[in-house]
Amino acid sequence: MIQKNIRVIIFISLSLFSLLACTTTQELYRGETAKQAERIHIISGATDSGVWNTNELAVHYTYTSLPDQLTLGGYISISEYITNSYQKIRSLSLLVSFLDTKGIVISTHHINPLYSVNASPPEKMTFHATVSLPVEAAAFCFSYSGEFQGDSKRWDSLYIGKDPFY
Repeated sequence: MIQKNIRVIIFISLSLFSLLACTTTQELYRGETAKQAERIHIISGATDSGVWNTNELAVHYTYTSLPDQLTLGGYISISEYITNSYQKIRSLSLLVSFLDTKGIVISTHHINPLYSVNASPPEKMTFHATVSLPVEAAAFCFSYSGEFQGDSKRWDSLYIGKDPFY
C-alpha cells in the first residue's frame, strides 16, 4: 500500500513538473521584440521552407500553416568550426517564438527534443513538431542554446546560443 501511494505521489509530482515546464517555456521571451531580419513571416494556409543561419548552426526548415496550428520539420546542422574542435554534444535546445504584426513575442515552444547526450553530434539533427498557432501570430523566429565538449582529457566546453531579440 505504501509503495502504491509513493508511486502516485511521484506520478503527480512529475506531471505537475512537466506542466510547469511547458507553461514556463510558453512564457519565455513573451513581450520581447524580434529583430526585423530574424522574422520569418507566416503564409497562412501554405507550406514554405527556408534556412535560418547563424555562425554556429543552420536550421533547414519547412512549415505548414493551418488556421490553428503550425507544423515545423527539418534539420539542424552544426558549423564545422564547432564540430572540428568539439567532438561531443552535451546539449542542444531549439525553440520557436510566435510573433504578432509588430514582431512582439506571443508564445515560445520547444521544437526539438532537448539533446542531452555525450556523443558525436549527427551530421543532421532532425526535428518535427506541431504546435498551436496563436490567432494573432504573423511571423515566427528561432532561438537556441547548447553545449559542446572537446577533448575529454582537458574537459573544455563551448557554450552556444542565440536569441534574436533587441
